[in-house]
Amino acid sequence: FLFLSLLADICRVCRSEGTPEKPLYHPCVCTGSIKFIHQECLVQWLKHSRKEYCELCKHRFAFTPSKYVLLAPIFFQNFSHIVSMR
Repeated sequence: FLFLSLLADICRVCRSEGTPEKPLYHPCVCTGSIKFIHQECLVQWLKHSRKEYCELCKHRFAFTPSKYVLLAPIFFQNFSHIVSMR
């Protein structure tokens, strides 16, 4: 499993690397390769799953309404509580 440390971090949903425009976040307490996710991927997952917490570690996601999304008013574009950004 040594080779895993040489690979770039990727989003656990879309399997893409982070970029300056779409950085990877780890908004829960998951560790290892499953901890990273793009903001857009997380918002889509939350919309689809209708859950407010990580299904793996059970950490509750926290959001602040900074942008109102007309099609999904309970989801917000920007995160106020991010454990870390990479």
